[in-house]
Amino acid sequence: WMKTADWSEHGRLRFRKSKEIVPDPTVSHNDYPAVVKIEGKNDEDESEQVACCIQQLKASGAITDYNQIAILLYSVKTQYSDGYVNALKARGIPTFCPRARSYFEREEVRLLMACFAVLLEYTGAEQEQASEEQRGFDLYIRNKCVKFLREQYNSLYEKLVEGLVIESAMRQDKYDTGMMEQVKPEPALMNYFYRLLALEPFVSFIKEEACMRNLMLFSKKLHVFQNFYHITSINEQTLSEIRKTFFTIFYRLLKDEGMNEYEDIEEAFPTGHVLLMTIHQAKGLEFPVVIVGSLRHSRNGADVIGRDMGKFYNRDETNFEPECRIPGFDLMRLYYVAFSRAEKLLILTYHLSKRPNKEFEPLLQGLPTWGEARDLWKDQISYSHKDLIQMKHRYSFTGDIQRYETCPRQYQYFREYEFVEGCQYNFLLGLLVHQTLEELHRRVRDGQFGELNWRSIEHMVRKNYARLRLSYLDEEETRVEERAFTQVYNYFEQNRRELQGVREVEKDIIFEQEHYILTGRIDLLRENRGLLELVDFKTEPKPRADSARLFDYERQLCIYAHVLERRYNLRPDRLLLYWTQEAERADAIMEISYQPDLVRWVGQSLERVVQKIRQQDFQVVTVPEEHVCQRCSMMHYCTQDGIFARSLC
Repeated sequence: WMKTADWSEHGRLRFRKSKEIVPDPTVSHNDYPAVVKIEGKNDEDESEQVACCIQQLKASGAITDYNQIAILLYSVKTQYSDGYVNALKARGIPTFCPRARSYFEREEVRLLMACFAVLLEYTGAEQEQASEEQRGFDLYIRNKCVKFLREQYNSLYEKLVEGLVIESAMRQDKYDTGMMEQVKPEPALMNYFYRLLALEPFVSFIKEEACMRNLMLFSKKLHVFQNFYHITSINEQTLSEIRKTFFTIFYRLLKDEGMNEYEDIEEAFPTGHVLLMTIHQAKGLEFPVVIVGSLRHSRNGADVIGRDMGKFYNRDETNFEPECRIPGFDLMRLYYVAFSRAEKLLILTYHLSKRPNKEFEPLLQGLPTWGEARDLWKDQISYSHKDLIQMKHRYSFTGDIQRYETCPRQYQYFREYEFVEGCQYNFLLGLLVHQTLEELHRRVRDGQFGELNWRSIEHMVRKNYARLRLSYLDEEETRVEERAFTQVYNYFEQNRRELQGVREVEKDIIFEQEHYILTGRIDLLRENRGLLELVDFKTEPKPRADSARLFDYERQLCIYAHVLERRYNLRPDRLLLYWTQEAERADAIMEISYQPDLVRWVGQSLERVVQKIRQQDFQVVTVPEEHVCQRCSMMHYCTQDGIFARSLC
């Protein structure tokens, strides 16, 4: 392939190093047609032949799983990949093509867009002269989303309309009677999203892996929207602006650009699926069978780019490739990548109604068709699976273990599936205090204790708050800066002597087990009167002595102390909890005794939890405490599922 192009200039090879590719002499190679072609009459016939070829490869045993086949295209947008996808689907062969930018064509996504259009009363752009792109997006909302909702899921549509009428009436009534200041703000968009998940058909969608992942992506985009535009609540004053930014700016631009579906980096090649990907996406990968399409990829755009390069920068062609030859060289290199991805069999596919580019003609001449070669493949294409190195999963003590023990369903959706929680404002105060304490300790460790005072600490709080507000909404949090400053400054004033012994700040620790790795972070290690103290800060009020949370914290500190001693040869003399909301130091400090027997017991319990997580066991056996459910975004879903039976409005 590479030799079919002219890489020379003035009679000498200049633009490519001379090389010879030879087979491994230590390995025996079967004799069979390793490169064949599929020549269709038209698009449909080509796609049908590809699907038939794949089906026969599997039936003959040449491959053992469909994920051993990759179809490589210049672009996998729907207009280029749908033919193959539909032909394979007709034969019951699943495909995996997450980068086709077809996210907004998915049924579950169109229904979500329809629901939000109804909830926000969106009927079309309010501008008198909407752009062509906006008119196209409005047609998508009306015809592909809302119309689909009304025709296929009319009961859901009626529920949305009825609920919207009631809420609008309540808003107007409270506004007219001057009660707006006294009522709780209406739910923000993320709350609407999680209410929808508790209704059919989303209850069914969420049980299907692909649909669930697309719903998760919607939650992430919704989170970005809320934080970028600082959307906290919906009322008569904000509804019009929210509707405008939601439909005429944010989601319209996302759809115009195209958005990919979910891709699991740990399962890039799902079992039982034929893979469709771009040639660029396949760089560095290999597959037993590779089918390369897009042999009629246009170079016109590249030619124009090559001609116009000189407008933007000076190029010395004595050291670089001539601009006029760059498009041709790039095409050769691109398809070199495509062709060299194949381990056992390379299939080139095209159809006669649109001839392939002239660069491919020397390759295609004389190649056997797949129909002529298929009998010669039998017992010749042997493929041995490569043993993949299984990396140990990492689990955080607080983020994974304690979260799972609190509620397996919370863990399932917010850690395993990565949905964005709608109630993130609950964490803002704690984050602000923790990050300011970290900065304070680092300054002390770096010899800047003398520079710390009321004003510098206030500046740290204000700076950290401004940064956190970019990611977290604080609709329910009042006087966050003031409360954080009070906690941090109280700690500073009451622990001046102890601060002199700061040794390590935010120390990451690793506890390696046979099947997993437990990670954690120690807030502070300090020396005090010759003793090494491990301090963990809690930004909540000090709980009662019989609180279950205290046992969790005791387990955590004992494990951290054990890891410090075993891995880092540091034996803490004291384990301390510091409750920053307590005004007096004597009330804020709580010492935990180090218990080696508890460490052994904790290790066994951690193993049980990790096993449940690895086995995808997210069944809720014991309903969490009521306050846990009331603060959870999945509360409505659990209520309809019968897990959380309390009726909440």
